[in-house]
Amino acid sequence: MEFFFIKHGSGRWTFPKGHQNLGEALVETAIREIKEETGLTGLFFRGSIGKTSFRFSTQDAMVDKTVQFFLFEAPVEAKEVLTGEEAIWESAWVPQSEALAFCGYRNLNVLLARAIRMLQKP
Repeated sequence: MEFFFIKHGSGRWTFPKGHQNLGEALVETAIREIKEETGLTGLFFRGSIGKTSFRFSTQDAMVDKTVQFFLFEAPVEAKEVLTGEEAIWESAWVPQSEALAFCGYRNLNVLLARAIRMLQKP
């Protein structure tokens, strides 16, 4: 089993994410954003793995952000096509055994561990 990571413009490895459009369900947002950022299609929704909150600053203000993450399964033949959307030019399929160490944001490790447990259930 492998997990798909993208290298964010900040240089850290993370998961695709994005902004919800008006009237769009969160799972629909996730599927659309994954496709826009990575070109991956044909995803099978496995479930929610939770959310994380963080704070960052812009030139104008401090921003509090909460991101909901979902677990999807990609078809065996899935092939990413990076377009540079959101300054994403690198990606990696990482074996489960290396995924926790690979992740660039420690606050995602709890969610990643939850995803691993979900996949181990029959």
